Amino acid sequence: NGGFYFTADDAEKLLLRQKEIYEGAVPSGNSIAMLNLLRLARLTADLELEDKAAAIGRAFHENVNHMPSAHTQMMSAIDFAAGPSYELVVAGESGGEDTRKLLRAIGRAFVPNKVVMLLPAETDSPGIKRLAPFTGQMTALGGKATAYVCRNYACELPTTDVGDVLKRLDAAPPPPRLVPGSGALDQAGPASNISLQGVDNPLLVCYCLLSCLMKSTIFLRRGEI
Repeated sequence: NGGFYFTADDAEKLLLRQKEIYEGAVPSGNSIAMLNLLRLARLTADLELEDKAAAIGRAFHENVNHMPSAHTQMMSAIDFAAGPSYELVVAGESGGEDTRKLLRAIGRAFVPNKVVMLLPAETDSPGIKRLAPFTGQMTALGGKATAYVCRNYACELPTTDVGDVLKRLDAAPPPPRLVPGSGALDQAGPASNISLQGVDNPLLVCYCLLSCLMKSTIFLRRGEI
C-alpha cells in the first residue's frame, strides 16, 4: 500500500516493522525515497517509478495533512510532483566552453524542481541513451551546446541561447555572488546596495539577505566596518 519499511525483510525479526515518516533533524527515508523516485522517473521516463512515488504520498497523506511543518522533506517531494517541474537535456561537447556556460547558467538559476542530463556529443552511443531512450534523437545543433527543455515528458524545440533556456524555465536570475575581490560588489564597499524590489521569490530573498549578512561579517572581521 505504499511506503518503505525501516528494516529489510531479511533482517532481524521484529515484533513490528515500521514505515518511518517523522522528520526531525534528519529527513525521513520515505520522503527521500519519494523525491528520488520522482527524479529518476523524470530522468528515465519510467512511469512505474512515478507510480511508486505516488504510492508513498498516498500512504502518508494523513500524517502530512495533519502537520505539514513536521514533514518538510515530504512537502518538497509533493511540490516536485505537483509541478511545474522540468527535464533538461544538454547536448554538446563535454569539455566545450559553451556546454559549461550553459550548464553553469542552469545550475545557478533557482529552479529546484528540475533534473538535468548531459548528452555528450563526442561519442555516437553515450550510455545516457540507454538509461533515457527518449534522448536518442537529440543532438547538438550546428555543433553548439543545445538545450532541450521538457515538461511532463513533452519537450519544446531545442535552443542554443542561454537566456531563452532560463526564460522557458521561468527562472529567477542568479543572485549576486558577494565574495570580496570579485568585482563591482566588492568595490562598492560593505554597504553595497542590492535591490530586492520586484523579487517575489521568498527563498531568493532569504538567499540574498543571508549573502548580505555574510558579506557584512567578512568586512567586520577585516575591520572595514
